[in-house]
Amino acid sequence: MKTDKYCNMLIKECSFDEDYIIVYIVKYINSDETQTLIKESPDDDIVIKYKGDGLYTICKLHISKKESSIYYYKDGKFYHNIKEVTLQEILDDPEDTKIDYEYYFSVCNLRKCFIKICQDIFDSQTSFCNKNNKSPETYKRDLLWSALNVIEYMVELD
Repeated sequence: MKTDKYCNMLIKECSFDEDYIIVYIVKYINSDETQTLIKESPDDDIVIKYKGDGLYTICKLHISKKESSIYYYKDGKFYHNIKEVTLQEILDDPEDTKIDYEYYFSVCNLRKCFIKICQDIFDSQTSFCNKNNKSPETYKRDLLWSALNVIEYMVELD
């Protein structure tokens, strides 16, 4: 997933079926708040608003636009047969809906902090080759770099 300078995540779909919409339900693990985003056309961008570093669960549903389907989407509303339903009711009945779960771990705050410390070091150093020049900023940079590498390694193991 790509992120912007505010750490918001952008999801781009490679393929899109005109007979379906895609609903993204995003939950940040450290919060009860969720974001519901709907992709109705191939041109719709899905931007997940950043809530902080940590694990995100992204639930992706494919819901038909055809009224002949058990569950379908029409005019901004969800239906089961001809009765309007909530998104939660669709999630509670996964047999008739294709649901995929993805997990994303964000370290955007740590990366921004690391880049700022590196920039501060570059701005303050007059000689990069001086081996005796070990500032507290260099230590902070090295510590953050190590933390980022450990987190990325642990995420890749999962």
